[in-house]
Amino acid sequence: MEFQISIASTPIDVGYTLDCGQVFRWQLNYDGWWLGVVKGYVLKIKRLGDSLMVKTSSEDADEQFVRRYLRLDDALPKILYEIRKDELISNAVSRLNGLRLIRQDPWECTASFICATYKNINAIQQMIFSLSRSLGEPIKFEDATYYSFPTAETIAKIDDELIKACGLGYRAEFLIETARNIASGDVVLENLAKTSYENARSVLLSEQSKGKKKLLPGVGLKVADCILLFSLEHLEAFPIDVWIRRAVLRFYLHLFDEAKVSKMISNVEQNGSIGPAEYRQVSEVMRRYFGAYAGYAQEYLYHYTRVYEPLLLSRGL
Repeated sequence: MEFQISIASTPIDVGYTLDCGQVFRWQLNYDGWWLGVVKGYVLKIKRLGDSLMVKTSSEDADEQFVRRYLRLDDALPKILYEIRKDELISNAVSRLNGLRLIRQDPWECTASFICATYKNINAIQQMIFSLSRSLGEPIKFEDATYYSFPTAETIAKIDDELIKACGLGYRAEFLIETARNIASGDVVLENLAKTSYENARSVLLSEQSKGKKKLLPGVGLKVADCILLFSLEHLEAFPIDVWIRRAVLRFYLHLFDEAKVSKMISNVEQNGSIGPAEYRQVSEVMRRYFGAYAGYAQEYLYHYTRVYEPLLLSRGL
């Protein structure tokens, strides 16, 4: 199936959007097409003037499907205007204008960010590719075979050695247990889009009623925020990774009181990271600072400081 989507009034930069670290199943082909697998469909997307050229493996992956996935319903100019609070974010917006958040499948997003813990983007992509090739369903498209991401029900039944063979290491146990609790209905991810950010995050971090074991092992504060932001409509979520932590310590300390600043810096110096209590404090302050679209600010800051201005953060932070 082939079609075009007009983007004259809905600006998007496809490269920034698909290659900024929020999603891991897209590759740029030599002929300028971005190719990815989304919810069991293969998509190819290429910008041509004021249109997106789209090819899909199924008629079910129609224009409405692609528009929803790319969040073309977000009023991006308005969002970017609202988050331009300071010089750093203004520079990021100017450099990356057109970057949109993706509306991902909640289960695949959850599994992907469990895999992402302490791994770079290339390693994450390889893990997800291996999981899909080993356990996903084949999809034929343009004389090639691709694979869907395996369902929670599929992974819930798999031995952890097979998952480890996909390069997950200790993450295999986390992924399998999380898959089992989602497949059993103990956590219904989609329902979390209908509740508040705080309530949704508390569910993702909750424990089983017996034994104090987490319902979703591998889902800590940062992974929970990624799931909420990238797949569950909570655009105020503000995930804090090493790049965002450095940006906060370098450019946003004036937003915090002196005691909290001292504790954060001490924690970083001792452990190389901030603890859960400081994470929550930083998240709250940054969400309050950037407002309802703090998640957009986070993604612009993350991609800008990581790729385009890493020297900004190089002074020992």
